[in-house]
Amino acid sequence: AQIAGSERLSLSSTARAAVERSHRFALQKAASNTPIYGWKTGVGPLVKYAADEDPRKQGFGLLCHLQAGQ
Repeated sequence: AQIAGSERLSLSSTARAAVERSHRFALQKAASNTPIYGWKTGVGPLVKYAADEDPRKQGFGLLCHLQAGQ
């Protein structure tokens, strides 16, 4: 895969299998009611609140949260 237009990345079959297992695990957790910090919950002091259903909005909210402290 091309990264940043100049570097080449290759994964061993062992690493690719580990990534695939992690992906399946994440999808299973995402489909459940299990709270996942920063994914299904807010971050920092907002952890008590549910995350936005739209992952783009959740990501933007995270960036805004981090930016507020800068």
